Amino acid sequence: MAKYRVSDNWGLVGHQQVVDFLSQSSLAGQVAHAYCISGQGHVGKRTLTRRFVARLLCEKPQGGTGGACGQCSNCQQLAGGVHPDLLRISRERDAKTNALKKNISIEQIRALKDRLSRGSFLNHYYIAVIEQAELLSLEAASALLKLLEEPARQVVVVLITNQPDRLPDTIMSRCQQLHLKTVSQAMIYERLIALEATRQQAEELSALSQGRPGVALGYYTDQTAWHRYQERAKEFLDLLFAPPRQRFAVVAELAKHDDDAMSNVAFLSEVLDVWSLLLRDLLLLSSSRQEIPEGLANRWLLKSLKTATLPTPETQVLSQWLDHIAYTKSLCARNVNPQLALESLVLQF
Repeated sequence: MAKYRVSDNWGLVGHQQVVDFLSQSSLAGQVAHAYCISGQGHVGKRTLTRRFVARLLCEKPQGGTGGACGQCSNCQQLAGGVHPDLLRISRERDAKTNALKKNISIEQIRALKDRLSRGSFLNHYYIAVIEQAELLSLEAASALLKLLEEPARQVVVVLITNQPDRLPDTIMSRCQQLHLKTVSQAMIYERLIALEATRQQAEELSALSQGRPGVALGYYTDQTAWHRYQERAKEFLDLLFAPPRQRFAVVAELAKHDDDAMSNVAFLSEVLDVWSLLLRDLLLLSSSRQEIPEGLANRWLLKSLKTATLPTPETQVLSQWLDHIAYTKSLCARNVNPQLALESLVLQF
């Protein structure tokens, strides 16, 4: 297999076709007025957006599918986070509580429209990036639609979302839609080796990533986060054998992780994803005769997973537990009391 070259696609891991498309569009002067970049969390949406924005604003972009030069004044301003022709929109914090608001508001979109109407400061592209676009309020989405229906010259709006199905069809139909798929484990492995990870690290983290480069690279570069994941995984295996009182104690700690309700929902969603991945691994091990089943995510925990003697290890029961976790995630997202939802879940194990 040919070695993966970082310079081929703006430094991303994978997504070569998307990078080629955006590079060719910018070279031909056929940049769309709106893009919707979607995909799973940690698959590369924000990295792609940053590199695309840099390419559009760069004074001397590299030829072919190359990216921004990184040296011109525009690139320097972008690196410093002070470029006047790049606007970023995300959920604001409440002035009184400092908690993140539930939605992106209509006031934010109105302010965006006003700023974009004034034109580029540097007579170039004027770019707006909207993070978590699925969290636009209904009024904000309507206001954004009006902006997209009457695009100003050289204005580019980029929507980033994990859940494109939550965006109105009227908005999606006015965007160039770019969906980022998961990346091959081999590509992620090669990038980790290029970063001087050991073979064992590269094997374990590329397997754990499940095709999402940001997961592997994030844990490799942030050892604190990696150790926290390991603790969370081991905690769950212990939870499976613990008596109800101990399970409820763990749940109580998880439920009060953050006073900000929205942040707490995001945290619990991540915890439940860890639990799902571990149950999925147990399901693979219980139904496979292979020493290391293909697709096993938590290879670093293989010994513990193999020696785990579940109370009811039948495949059907493990599948039911996965369904219970998915249902609990949906409850937490709907503002159901998280502690009650988690207590109900752990009683199923």
